[in-house]
Amino acid sequence: MTEKSLDRNSLVNDEPLPMGGTAERPLGWWGVMGLVATEGSLFAYLMFVYFYAAMNVESAWPPTGPPDVKIATVNTAILLATSGTTWLAEHCLERNKRRLAVAVLAFTIALGIVFVSLQMVEWHSKPFTPLSHTYGSIFFVITGIHLAHVCVGLVMLAFLTLWIF
Repeated sequence: MTEKSLDRNSLVNDEPLPMGGTAERPLGWWGVMGLVATEGSLFAYLMFVYFYAAMNVESAWPPTGPPDVKIATVNTAILLATSGTTWLAEHCLERNKRRLAVAVLAFTIALGIVFVSLQMVEWHSKPFTPLSHTYGSIFFVITGIHLAHVCVGLVMLAFLTLWIF
């Protein structure tokens, strides 16, 4: 990056935000790949635990019967939508449309907040707790780690939105 791209005044004068790097694969790309690999490994391990426990219980699995997936389906659609809106914000930045990028990122954050709220509703609607049985423990660990992941993403999006603004 040049010194001018780091100058605060250049950001005020509607010049594009500095993006990318000079290497073939910028350091940020490697960081994201490392994050994806560790998150993927974590969730693969958690799914292994779920299926291992399901194969080794004597009673019904899940103990409360088949799960109701209405909220989970809505939350999945919300997460897919946030991928699209995040891409749209990046697209706006590449075309130097900062205000639109900020608006789209704010909408993305709102969708994330809806996701978190629905996850809380789902948790409170369950007839079991993490201490009820193995299924309850695994359910709350998997969904809790995923919820933490989404919350960290919301904080990152908030910082990016403020930086672009």
